[in-house]
Amino acid sequence: MSYGMRLFDGAGAAILDTSSFTYQVIFTTVVDFRSATGNETRTYSIPDFDPAKCCAVMLPIDDYTVDYGDYWNSCPYIKQSELTAGSIKVYNYRPEYNDGMFTKTRVTLMVLRFA
Repeated sequence: MSYGMRLFDGAGAAILDTSSFTYQVIFTTVVDFRSATGNETRTYSIPDFDPAKCCAVMLPIDDYTVDYGDYWNSCPYIKQSELTAGSIKVYNYRPEYNDGMFTKTRVTLMVLRFA
């Protein structure tokens, strides 16, 4: 391979090899929960999004200098079971642990379609 990226698992097997496929960024936005006062969600309409052919990645913008006392407060959350064609919902808390803890940070949401 002269260009691209390869990722391997612990056993040395290739799990991602961009020489055998390509991807396209189909959506990007800043998800901003800095003004959150409690549990909140943001839903984004993405017409080309298909969970079978796409993935969503959240990249931190802010550093995590605020200690909320819980690991889950450090980054927004996407429930894989809720990914549907055409939309993505981002939480500022973990729905399974609805304990009042939430994040007040920003991330870049990037959606990729594989071909």
